[in-house]
Amino acid sequence: MKEDLDELPPENTERRLKKSQKLNALQDQLEQFKEEVFRLYEIFTRISVNTERLQLAKKYFDNGEFREADAVLDAEKISDEVSQLKNAKKGVESELASINQNLENKSNEFLVKARIARISSPSGETDRFSRSRYYFEKALDAARTPEALSEYASFLYNQNQFRMSEPLYEEALNICRSLVESNPEAFMPDVAMTLNNLANLYSAKNEFGPALEKYEEALGIYRSLAESNSEAFLPYLADTLNNLALLHKEKNEFGPALEKYEEALGIRRSLADLNPEAFLLDVAITLNNLAGLYKDRGEIDSALEGYEESLEIRKCFVESNPEAFLPYIAHALNNLALLHSDRKEYGPALEKYEEALTIYRVLAELNPEAFLPYLAHALNNMASLCSDRKEFNSAVLEKYEEALGVYRVFARSNPEAFLPYTAHVLNNISIQYKANKEFGPALEGYKEALEIYRSFAEANPEAFLPYIAHTLDNLAVLYKANKEFGPALERYKEALEIYRSLAGLAPEVFMQDVAMTLVSMSVFYLSAVPDKKKSSALAEEAVKILRPFGENVPDLEPYMEIAEQVLQVNRRGG
Repeated sequence: MKEDLDELPPENTERRLKKSQKLNALQDQLEQFKEEVFRLYEIFTRISVNTERLQLAKKYFDNGEFREADAVLDAEKISDEVSQLKNAKKGVESELASINQNLENKSNEFLVKARIARISSPSGETDRFSRSRYYFEKALDAARTPEALSEYASFLYNQNQFRMSEPLYEEALNICRSLVESNPEAFMPDVAMTLNNLANLYSAKNEFGPALEKYEEALGIYRSLAESNSEAFLPYLADTLNNLALLHKEKNEFGPALEKYEEALGIRRSLADLNPEAFLLDVAITLNNLAGLYKDRGEIDSALEGYEESLEIRKCFVESNPEAFLPYIAHALNNLALLHSDRKEYGPALEKYEEALTIYRVLAELNPEAFLPYLAHALNNMASLCSDRKEFNSAVLEKYEEALGVYRVFARSNPEAFLPYTAHVLNNISIQYKANKEFGPALEGYKEALEIYRSFAEANPEAFLPYIAHTLDNLAVLYKANKEFGPALERYKEALEIYRSLAGLAPEVFMQDVAMTLVSMSVFYLSAVPDKKKSSALAEEAVKILRPFGENVPDLEPYMEIAEQVLQVNRRGG
């Protein structure tokens, strides 16, 4: 074609143009052909040439025999084989679905067996936890369903095995979120429930940021679900509100906590009116929690009313199922004892502590993983009561040491959850050591407690700064008693600075602590490191803070008296 074009004379323009167009078209076709051949070559390099038909087609392709290669790939035969394979696939998929369903059924059977192992084993059998774990693992081996994962995670959570529980909840949440994409109506409730459970876990580990995030997402889902089906989802909405309120209280955010508790209580009372057997116990739980909030706010009468109503409700249930409801009775007794202790009603407080302690010892023998921490809590509270009564003896020290031993054991596997409790007991036992003039052990205990609190305050200052300030106050008192005035003053100043910052956020709670530290420092400047001007200024500020409380807070009256005495002494000395 190119030679023909060259042979035409230049003046034959029309014929040369036509020849040129044909030549360009042929060149385009050739380029396209080359491109298609190259693409076909690429396909052969990418796919598995593992059928007789493909192998033969490639052989023809390699030899440049493209028509023969095309003939080998008979479209009609391939289509027939595709139809046969699709039919076979349907049969296999149906069989696989049946197998998966059967595996889920076996998983459910193991779930039930795991739970039965907890209640069918003889009382006091120590391997009930291990036996249940074994069956839960078998359930997951059969099928890692959201139900199996969540049940196992919940079991581990209730046994204080937080590190083992967390990845199971996370896996369950991921599965539920993926299922929501295809069926939101069916699986959105599962997402919300898993979020709530995971938030409980984070809260127990003192990881308040992730806990708040999960609670709020769960709350949003439950509010939406309750709008369309209140009967089904109002109970879950109330659960999440109650849990979120607990978190706010831990962070000393009393306004949001009160708001959530009151909404939860309103929902639960309305549900209990319709079905008391199902929902009265939930009313008791929220009453108990709300009473704890009132107690921390200094509203003692409201707290007492809530605790007593909660206890009466729980007593109604314990006769029918003591194993299930005795823990709730012990918890209510412990809280009532705390309240009586705060009111200096030591007789009723001691009575309730002893009753709670007896119950927890029985429960801890049956299930040490679940109830030993509660036993330790009751021991610590009872020992603190004895300390408040100036009973500084070996029996009190033994209670602290038993509680400390329990918390140290649990803190090895769950430091996030149990190190703060360890610090609480260390602080209290150090007070006992100081009273016994054992300054070395007291100093050691305070320092360890302070180190623990500081480490937790980095992530959760709202929750742990009050404990830091309290321990600093105690350390200052110890240093002062040991005539180490420099370290004492340093601790007082840091404690006061912390309390002032906290009072800026929650004055109704922390202004009292500001005043008490001011009084301690005014006495320090009066007697330890005399500075009349500083002593008087601190005492005057304390009086100004304390005066509005009047007789409403009896615990503050001694501080008011001391502050006024400091001012009188300073005036006389002037």
